[in-house]
Amino acid sequence: MLPVLPFAAQRFHLGALAIGGVFATYSFCQLLAAPGLGALSDRYGRRPLLLVSQAGSVIGFLVLALANSAGWLYVSRLIDGLTAGNIAIIWAAVLDHYPRLEWGRRFANLSTATGLGILLGLIVSSFLARYGLAVVAVVAIALTLINMAVTLVAFPEARRRATAPALTLPQMGRTSYPPVLRLTIGAGLLSTIVQSAFLLAFPLFLARLLGFGASQAAVTLTVLFAFAGAFQVLALAPLVHRLGDRRAAIVGFGLVVPGAVTIGLVKTFPLVLVAGTIIMWGIVLLNPSLTALLGRANRSLDEGAIMGVNQSIASAGQMLGPLAGYAALAVASTAGYGALCAILAATGLITTLRVRIRDD
Repeated sequence: MLPVLPFAAQRFHLGALAIGGVFATYSFCQLLAAPGLGALSDRYGRRPLLLVSQAGSVIGFLVLALANSAGWLYVSRLIDGLTAGNIAIIWAAVLDHYPRLEWGRRFANLSTATGLGILLGLIVSSFLARYGLAVVAVVAIALTLINMAVTLVAFPEARRRATAPALTLPQMGRTSYPPVLRLTIGAGLLSTIVQSAFLLAFPLFLARLLGFGASQAAVTLTVLFAFAGAFQVLALAPLVHRLGDRRAAIVGFGLVVPGAVTIGLVKTFPLVLVAGTIIMWGIVLLNPSLTALLGRANRSLDEGAIMGVNQSIASAGQMLGPLAGYAALAVASTAGYGALCAILAATGLITTLRVRIRDD
């Protein structure tokens, strides 16, 4: 959906900030719902809650396929966001089944699978973008239904149920987290903001800089994800295992900074691809390493609950990121877009450097 949705929103006469608001609606609803869905999966099982989440995506995509106004775009994102606990539940399953020291490598494997899935989705989108939002949404429904069938047959259930009481989002907000956990949460938030600011505003960046349309933006994103996917398959898991979670996150932020500075300055397509690839490699390193780092920093919440917190962090970043990215494009054009991503990554790098965990 990523390359098609901004252009569909433009056809409904939405401006840059309003398009960012479409993406932010999903993320805000996910922010509210993910901790509760993660905690419910601790008590009632991973598989049932994962199926609920996937069913919500089917309904959201159906609304998107039938949308005939900008309001229905927002309704679709609201439905999908309120049921979007799938990533937290899958992360929790990793914590269920593997020892602590293997989490970074296992999350890297999971990120590789996710990256390949996104790549295949973008390839499909690049072929279907010319047919419009409704066709892409129908294909998304079909893929989600297949995913539900796989979940019923193959998804591993947790070996135990929660022992700690489930926390609501307001209770989590009042919980006193130790400094190391707060720093890790901050690094994760900055990582997701820069990732979503870069990726979700990238189609409009290409339109502003190079005059690209939806199909060209989809192809460009596909190429970037192909380069990222090659890095994931060939190097991600052994690199995260060798570096450790914290150092892998430091390297990830360290790659995004120069890539973002470069992409804000260049004017040609080949240089955009080079800078974008560097940023994508950094993002690829950040996702599994910071998720594992958060799991290791946690000492009190159950697996589903802490991964629900993690998904709420991601949701907050995904809500703020597109708003920031589209605002930077609106105010300072392509140079502002690059500068924003570089500043966010540099702040994340400084935050991660301050993280110290006892078993490092």
